[in-house]
Amino acid sequence: MELKVNIKKRLRSFELVADFELKNEVLGILGHSGAGKSMLLKCIAGLERPDDGYISLNGKVLYDSSCGINLSPQQRRIGYLFQSYALFPNMTVEENLSFVMKERADLKPERIEDLLASFSISSLKDAFPSALSGGQQQRAALARAVAADLELLLLDEPFSALDTYVKEQLESELDRLLFFYGNSAILVSHDVDEAFRLSDKMAVIQDGKLFPVKEKHELISRPETSAEAVNAGFSNISSISIVGDKELIADEYGINITFNNIIPDWCRYIAISSRALELAADTEQDCVYTMELLRAVENTSSYFLYFRKSGTLGRAIKAEISKEYIKDISFLKNGTEFGLRIPEASIMFLRQ
Repeated sequence: MELKVNIKKRLRSFELVADFELKNEVLGILGHSGAGKSMLLKCIAGLERPDDGYISLNGKVLYDSSCGINLSPQQRRIGYLFQSYALFPNMTVEENLSFVMKERADLKPERIEDLLASFSISSLKDAFPSALSGGQQQRAALARAVAADLELLLLDEPFSALDTYVKEQLESELDRLLFFYGNSAILVSHDVDEAFRLSDKMAVIQDGKLFPVKEKHELISRPETSAEAVNAGFSNISSISIVGDKELIADEYGINITFNNIIPDWCRYIAISSRALELAADTEQDCVYTMELLRAVENTSSYFLYFRKSGTLGRAIKAEISKEYIKDISFLKNGTEFGLRIPEASIMFLRQ
């Protein structure tokens, strides 16, 4: 699979701008609600028409504004799994699959049986969508999405309405399916962990702007912008004021941070990994700051601790501390002062 996209489309509050290429890989696109994720998929699928640019799939031009080309969705050989599943309500599961298939009539039954079995819904083939649970509808929608003769699969937040147990099962099935179909898919999500598990490459979209596509490990570990950092799961992001070649102020938190190396002249923000922060008994050590505990939230395997620099009204900085290091929770009282170590390696420089 080779997909080329270079389009612009004016929307109410921003312009959608996307320019990327894919070759036999799954692209995960991260972005918050209203960022333009679904609109991008609809433009690729032919459900929406861009204002300018081109889209090609495996050498076939799907859209080209300069030549007046805009193939219909039926001509694009692209499967689209909607967030709402969009099964035909007046058709059974089997009929939903049959409707999108183009095989010879004598081959359809065998192909449908294979798909029903693959998604563990053979017993539901005569059921209508209204009689199915959310997980069953999702399985049926996935089966229908691949029943057609596809070259590309588009997935619009496919697991957002499912509970954790069902979601894990379907993720496993989808991962197997993507491998079988040559990893030719685009998955949009606001869940960074979901996108990371299923994708080969990832990109962030914000206010319609699609940032450069990157290897997924690179995006997660080395975001370059505040938008990438937020979508990659970083909670602690701050604008900065430069004090010297090796010193800056994190404006949001009101703390001065000194580095061993020179701060890049392009740095405008920093991101601090919440999982790399540590509690420290000695506040006189390097990289340790006296902080006031504002709130402690217990999770299954860790605590989210929210600190503010003592004596200030700065924003809270979040530290995720494993329960392995906190045996006695009685000292986690709001207003208590702690030493918080912010290692230099936990800080990333961001361009914007």
